[in-house]
Amino acid sequence: MKKLLYFSLFSIFIAACENKNESGFPYPDVSLETFKDKISYAIGADMVVQINNLPDTLLNVLDKEQMELGYVFGFSDVTEDDRTSCREKMKAVLVGPEEIDTSVYSISEVSHCYGMMLGEMTKKSLKDNGGLAQFDIETAKKGFAHGLYKIDTLISLEERGQMIIDFNNDLIKTTGKAKLEEAKSMSNAQVINESVVLVQLEEGTGDAIVADKEYKMYYIIQNAVNDTLMATLIDPAQPDAFNAMEIRYGDLVEGWRDAAVEMKIGGKYELYVAAEKAYGEAGVPNGYSGGYIIKPFEMLKLTSRVLSQNEIGALAIERGKQVMADAAKKSGAKQFPEGYVLETIKEGTGANVKPGADVKAHYVLTDSEGNMLENSYQSAMQNGGQAPAFSLNGVIEGWTKAVPKMKVGGTYKLYLPYDLAYGESGNGRIKPFETLTFEMEILESGAPGTLVQMRPQSQNF
Repeated sequence: MKKLLYFSLFSIFIAACENKNESGFPYPDVSLETFKDKISYAIGADMVVQINNLPDTLLNVLDKEQMELGYVFGFSDVTEDDRTSCREKMKAVLVGPEEIDTSVYSISEVSHCYGMMLGEMTKKSLKDNGGLAQFDIETAKKGFAHGLYKIDTLISLEERGQMIIDFNNDLIKTTGKAKLEEAKSMSNAQVINESVVLVQLEEGTGDAIVADKEYKMYYIIQNAVNDTLMATLIDPAQPDAFNAMEIRYGDLVEGWRDAAVEMKIGGKYELYVAAEKAYGEAGVPNGYSGGYIIKPFEMLKLTSRVLSQNEIGALAIERGKQVMADAAKKSGAKQFPEGYVLETIKEGTGANVKPGADVKAHYVLTDSEGNMLENSYQSAMQNGGQAPAFSLNGVIEGWTKAVPKMKVGGTYKLYLPYDLAYGESGNGRIKPFETLTFEMEILESGAPGTLVQMRPQSQNF
């Protein structure tokens, strides 16, 4: 069987070598007549982008013909042994950010592996979204080869990008519509409306869910092909309460809110929501990778259980009261009439910070559940080691009141109830009604304008 496979790959290799022009470029006579031809070529060419993040020391020596062979091979039925072998080879060759070692495995072997990885990635994406019938691997390999040689100009980059986006969107819409119709046909399905289907997995024993509350709940969000996109789960082996989080009614998708009137506390439900009742054509962008957490037009399957419902902010307020009570009991801590608690970790030897002064300080911010939200020590590693400077005239009320109780050179823990922090609205990662703890190291203090550059006032002409 292996001899037959090797013979097949060798035949493809010979064909690839014979399909070159005088400049050595492959497939000089590609013809794209149908949409299937165009989208296959475009996808093949676009997959080359996936290797652009490789170090130049490796990228510049990869064997393009072996990558093409690997791409076609990856579109076949790749085994786990193939994957394991390739991981071993890639790890052995790429030994450092700019260092490669070919003493054990050759560049040809590793090139074949990178091609295989991209071919398998292409097939999985198409298979998951039902696009295999509209794709031709023979045409795609030509686009892939042209991409490797940077001659993929049969379709302009702009047109190619839009073509792939539209193609993927159409597949997502079709797959989502089919999944929603399948859900409607389930024996225990409750059709809330044309875009929302509710399936009860476990009956709730508590009160009916009420709108405009805050819920302690867990959820799993999947797409039409059951890929998990978002979840509150930390450890599936732990009980629901461990994996739950607080979520406001208004932060849940419209489809969930439509179905909530049919749910009860403690019940476990599976909810099928069309894109127009979820995140629509915008999706949920991934701010880190530049892609999407939830793609545009994705139908969602939401599995959720509400453990309790409360007034907005009630749970955070109760947690905060406990944090403040515990802080006040600590050695070296003092509770002030304004409502904050200041714990001295290390007494400063410098002067007290003056009200309204400029201050340079490091800090670590945690919320009432102990989650670290900000760390200026880590941030400083990205901006030359400089600690942040701020004016006490432009910070939250708790800092304005409490920092003047601190001395330069000291380290303190400042506990702020929500009304001295970011209040009922929160701020970015800081949730509404959050009690906050700042561990602060006061490095320097000065008169207003000495550490913080004042913004010039705008001129009206």
